[in-house]
Amino acid sequence: MLYLNAMPEEWRDAVRRRIGRNIRKKRMASGKTHNQLYAETGISRLTLMYWESGERCPRVDDLLWLCKKTGWKLSELLGGNKDGGH
Repeated sequence: MLYLNAMPEEWRDAVRRRIGRNIRKKRMASGKTHNQLYAETGISRLTLMYWESGERCPRVDDLLWLCKKTGWKLSELLGGNKDGGH
């Protein structure tokens, strides 16, 4: 399990927002609604919405499951700016 509490708050928030933004981009690019992604992965619509909003951060095992069921790459969900920024 990833322990975000040990990280500075501003960094933790940025990580949550980045992952959420990337999940949303991948979902929208695939043309799926939250309900369709739920049907495909079993991850609840509310959980997906929390992740996408950056309100909550998915656990690593949840991200791996999401990737397995969708064919998305973990690096795409975790990835940051192309300029190497955080």
